[in-house]
Amino acid sequence: MTATLSDDTKAILLLTAPLIAGPGSARHRPLSLGDYKQLARKLRELGRKPADLIAPSADDLIDACGAVVDAGRLRELLSRGFQMAQAVERWSARAIWVISRADELYPRRWKERLKEDCPPILYGCGRAEILSRRGLAVVGSRDADDDTLAWARQAGKIAASVRVSVVSGGARGIDDAAVRGSLEDGGFAAVVLADSLEKEAIKRANRSPIMNDRLVLVSPYDPAARFNVGHAMGRNKLVHCLAEASLVVRCEDGSGGTWAGAVEHLGRSEATPLYVRNGDAAPEGNRALLARNAHAWPEPMSAARLEELIASAKATRSTPKQNTLFPATTFVEETQPSEVRDVPAAPSLPEAPPATPAQRLFDAAKPIILGLLAEPHREKEIADALKIPLALAKQWLSLLVAAGEVGKSGRPVQYRCVEPALAIPDTAPKDSPLTAG
Repeated sequence: MTATLSDDTKAILLLTAPLIAGPGSARHRPLSLGDYKQLARKLRELGRKPADLIAPSADDLIDACGAVVDAGRLRELLSRGFQMAQAVERWSARAIWVISRADELYPRRWKERLKEDCPPILYGCGRAEILSRRGLAVVGSRDADDDTLAWARQAGKIAASVRVSVVSGGARGIDDAAVRGSLEDGGFAAVVLADSLEKEAIKRANRSPIMNDRLVLVSPYDPAARFNVGHAMGRNKLVHCLAEASLVVRCEDGSGGTWAGAVEHLGRSEATPLYVRNGDAAPEGNRALLARNAHAWPEPMSAARLEELIASAKATRSTPKQNTLFPATTFVEETQPSEVRDVPAAPSLPEAPPATPAQRLFDAAKPIILGLLAEPHREKEIADALKIPLALAKQWLSLLVAAGEVGKSGRPVQYRCVEPALAIPDTAPKDSPLTAG
């Protein structure tokens, strides 16, 4: 992929990136995401785009944007053309490309799920089209025992078998194990880094899969950036929002980046499904996420079951709510035809068959049922609450019990969201809507 930049990307890079500059070389710091959001809103209000800020007749537009960002600050940042040329040359020598959210190759999932909070600039090394593949985010603690690492590696191998890419945050331990498991079996991986893209791009372990179009490394932060806790926390949502579903292999209860990222994702109104490893080997953090309405990872997992899980997540994810201030079709910069033309088209992936109407109905009702079952309920009480036939309520409750998400006890039988100790292996009954035509 070449270092050729669209005009929009040039403008956004000048405004938001540190580029190559020593301490004290500029009076103004690059725009933060919050600053840039205000500027982007103003440009939309004026019917203009970032590229217009570097046009020969940009003075009046810059003055107009001074209402939200100081015009002198904008002019100084936009005058850094020489620094930008040096930075692009440096990145190009390391096979690092740059795109902005105005470019075609920018991840569509981030635009849809994060809206104006998606990073303005994305740096990367490797085949950018991997970012658009069906993906499973696999995350977990850095410190994990050998059995847990082997489990994560196997999850990566299963993903590779159905051509689902593994998405991770690039941390040592579980993140790396899942990525290596996928790559070892000819799969794909997308790694979202919080720091050190330049160093990761030249690591021996990454060299071959990058050259073979199996691995892409990306970061919203400068390729030379060092580790920063704030960057690491900001990276978490990017990992989860780049995939159809997420899997937490191991996390600590109430602490650590894996926990924080999972809790943030569960609280997102348009979140994709988040699964956690369940069973005797699951730590307390995993059990705590189950109590927050995460899903138990089906065991034993197989290629066919993962294919079904990803297809179901893709088909049933709720449609993003229309933002009256930033409609989904216009909230980010107008996409420009990409000037990068030397990357071969990604091979098409066979799509799983669409979910049946029965499956879609069950998936729509599931979060409501789980909400009701925060307290014990009988089958008839669930049927009455949903205004559905008792037989259908029994069938759905049976599915949730089989999936390990709901437990039943007592006489008369009552159902409640499962405590981890009550988890039951996931074996769907034959008359399940998952298999209904």
